[in-house]
Amino acid sequence: MDGTARGSNQYCSRAGQPGGPALPAVNLMAQAGTAGPADPDRRRCGDLWGTECRAWVCPPDYVHGTHPGYKQKLETAVSRRRLAVMACQGTLARDKSPAVRVTIAQNSLCAPGTLETLSYDPVPEVRAAVGTNEHCPQDILVRFVHDPSVLPRRAAAFALDAPDHQTWELWAADCSSAVRAAAAVRPDCPPDIMGRLAADPDRFVLRTIARNPQCPAHLLEAVSASSEPIVLRAVADAKSCPPQVLRQLAASKYLTARAGVAANPGTPSELLGDLWGTDKLPDWARTKMVERPDCPPAVLELGAADKDSKVRQTVAANPACPAGVLSTLSRDLSSAVRQMVAANPGTPQEALGRLVQDGTQAVHDAALANPAAKHMLAMWQLTH
Repeated sequence: MDGTARGSNQYCSRAGQPGGPALPAVNLMAQAGTAGPADPDRRRCGDLWGTECRAWVCPPDYVHGTHPGYKQKLETAVSRRRLAVMACQGTLARDKSPAVRVTIAQNSLCAPGTLETLSYDPVPEVRAAVGTNEHCPQDILVRFVHDPSVLPRRAAAFALDAPDHQTWELWAADCSSAVRAAAAVRPDCPPDIMGRLAADPDRFVLRTIARNPQCPAHLLEAVSASSEPIVLRAVADAKSCPPQVLRQLAASKYLTARAGVAANPGTPSELLGDLWGTDKLPDWARTKMVERPDCPPAVLELGAADKDSKVRQTVAANPACPAGVLSTLSRDLSSAVRQMVAANPGTPQEALGRLVQDGTQAVHDAALANPAAKHMLAMWQLTH
């Protein structure tokens, strides 16, 4: 919308600021009923949250929170819009544009009666938006379990409280993988349903099962038989993944699976050296490896020679890092790495003496603050 249109609209632009227009419900209701079907302001009228809302009621310095009166002005503007939206939500719920009806259905201020009306909307996206509303009545979600469209059924699978076992069986047998995945992600998924979903032919359902924190080790082992990289990565990331599965995935032909094993804190430490020697692991995986307190010294030595400074910083900060590696890193070109060495309580005295003389103030201060450098601090105080 151009600047002229925004300036002429009574319920946007500088609304809620000193000298700006108020937001009378009658104007909103009238304009919501007469504006064209593509008018984006009616959709914004149904929404109260996020940067888009702030941009609608405030100029840019309010949007980014830089104006001194940001908080008070924004609260005033939003409170006025709340009253306006509550007054005109019935009109917006009958809007010709499905996008407007979706937005009002998602609004946390939407009244139960309006949600009930929208739950019978002919557009599946609108009904699904009702199901995602945090105040959606449970009886609507129960009805959505049997909805002919996928989106409302998926919303019910995510949000329905304490479903009975028959409902779980309906979800597990649903023709849509989106509904089955929505059931698989729930921590309260019954063990027998989780077992059925672990044998699902769809890779996204299998990935979701592997990501469920309640997924038992024997199901993770079963899911690891998949040949899909995204499934194997999810299994490798699981905190409860059994060691034998991690060993199997450490030899996977997929880099993403090996990276997940490398970053998993439950991976046996003897596997880390072999993982480092495979095809180039991503920086984040190498960082996860060298931050482990049980990381083998040989792997820490490899990390100290890594080209990524964040990996070397992590090695330098590891309390288990050998003294020889710390001494080497104390000469690193990166001041951030030297600062980590200076703060490590295992850093040898000769390296600390060099770091106390470092030209970077942060490195110098970290070395003096090291508990192993108390005598150096006393001498420094006497000579400076």
